[in-house]
Amino acid sequence: MKFFIISIILHIFIFLKMDYRFGNGTIGDKIIQVPITFNVQNAPVVDEINNDVQNQENTNDSAEEKVEEEIEIKVSEIKDEIPKQVETKKDKVPIPKKKIVKKEKTENVLDNKKISDDSRGLNENKNFISNGNGGYTALSPAGITYRIIRQSDPSYPVKAEQMRYQRNVSVTAKFLVGFDGNIENIQIVNGNKVLGFDDEVISALRKWKFSPIYYKNISIKVYFTKTFVFKPKK
Repeated sequence: MKFFIISIILHIFIFLKMDYRFGNGTIGDKIIQVPITFNVQNAPVVDEINNDVQNQENTNDSAEEKVEEEIEIKVSEIKDEIPKQVETKKDKVPIPKKKIVKKEKTENVLDNKKISDDSRGLNENKNFISNGNGGYTALSPAGITYRIIRQSDPSYPVKAEQMRYQRNVSVTAKFLVGFDGNIENIQIVNGNKVLGFDDEVISALRKWKFSPIYYKNISIKVYFTKTFVFKPKK
């Protein structure tokens, strides 16, 4: 606005100067000198204009920065929200229930049924007797598979040798093999107790060891009967 006022004043000054000096610069015989004064403020107009433009640019830059900051905040919020939504969906996914327990129960039922059927077979077999606690004992090893891990033969009694007893002697013993394969019960059915033949048989049988015996998947005890023959040394 100030620049516009100054421009008008300059044009008036030029116009008056040309008018007073027209015709050798005189009106009649006198030269009229009209002093023209004008007052201009000290503030530079151009600097103010530049300042206004600079302020406008700063305002625009500030507005642009603010918009960019808002956009970045929105983008950051969206990025943070996406993993939360994904985690929420994952949490809501139903976990399939395992049916292993039911399968194990079914297998146990089948195994128990099989054992029950096998036990029924043992009850019908005359070679087996029930122990009253769920176990069975075979009266003989007929039809039963077994394995001897360790066995020892009885020696000719020292007492008989000292008496120079020179006969063959037979001793029959009946013994029971337990669930763990150890010898539990020894009975002499036919023997010679006087010269120590029976004691030698019992001592030898106590050193015997069987593998646990099973019949149709059922652990059983088995009675054995064995005859030992003693021959004198020559």
